Amino acid sequence: VSDHGLPGDLLFSKRSQLALFSLFPFSWMEKQARDQLNRRFDHALYGLQPEHHMFAQHPMVNDDMPNRIITGALIIKPNVKRFTKTGVVFDDDTSEEDIDVVVFATGYRFDFPFIDESVVKVEHNQVDLYKNVFPPKLTPPTLSIIGLVQPLGAIMPISEMQSRWATRVFK
Repeated sequence: VSDHGLPGDLLFSKRSQLALFSLFPFSWMEKQARDQLNRRFDHALYGLQPEHHMFAQHPMVNDDMPNRIITGALIIKPNVKRFTKTGVVFDDDTSEEDIDVVVFATGYRFDFPFIDESVVKVEHNQVDLYKNVFPPKLTPPTLSIIGLVQPLGAIMPISEMQSRWATRVFK
């Protein structure tokens, strides 16, 4: 949600808005966009400030996430250091036990340092997956990688269908 309750993609994908990119320096436009977003939610305060500039990657847009972080319903954790039999140890040596599901938000770079390269190997930001979901060398299929696609539209319906398919394969 952007200013005045309108969707951000509706406001910023107009031809008039895109024309501004040719009139003003890129660095100025990037700073304006970053400042606009940080007025609504200070990303650096919660450890979510990306290292790249605003327009270098596809954005992750979620209007619900800031409220969940602030209320404690969502807790930002560091990278996974290792798995235990029923839990996870993080890079800062904190741990969580009795974990049922781990959802990795690996960011904008495809990297799976916690999976052996014989199962999933990343080369030039590309991963060989059967139907963009299953590592082909892993038989039987006990691992699925969901959402590792770059669609022109919304990724959520694609990820939902991949998840539904993966659960059927795992049965």
